[in-house]
Amino acid sequence: MKELIAVIEDAMRPLVTRFGLHVIRRDDGRHYAAVLYVNATTGLKVAVEWMESRPFLTIYELEDGQIVDENPPIHPGNERWKAFDVDGLLLIRPVDNSPVGKMFSRGDLKVVSRLLKRYADALTEQGDDVLTGNFQVFQQLKELVMTRARELDKLN
Repeated sequence: MKELIAVIEDAMRPLVTRFGLHVIRRDDGRHYAAVLYVNATTGLKVAVEWMESRPFLTIYELEDGQIVDENPPIHPGNERWKAFDVDGLLLIRPVDNSPVGKMFSRGDLKVVSRLLKRYADALTEQGDDVLTGNFQVFQQLKELVMTRARELDKLN
């Protein structure tokens, strides 16, 4: 979906410019598109999944300039986590007109663009520290994920 890649890149342009991000990979398929960005310290993956009707944004702490594990952890562990869903960041640091939990109609590129621009604005407002290499909030994000995992375990 070349047009979806273009929508992602257009929506993220202000964030890319402000934080010195550059594209290291583009993935596209029939129902999916993603762009992976990095700067000297931080990675950002922006993916749109038509079947899920929502975007997925992930932030990464780079290790020696590389993304160590592209998928955020889902199981508790003692090791330091280096990847988190942007929605978690925006839950602990709320913004007006939050994009968290918003969905779109399949194939509606204009709605996708508006939603991704809201994510870019929210990250500019609440993710400045992470996008410039300060990952202190990652411990709080890990605690949020672990709390949610414990709550899900209680339900099962």
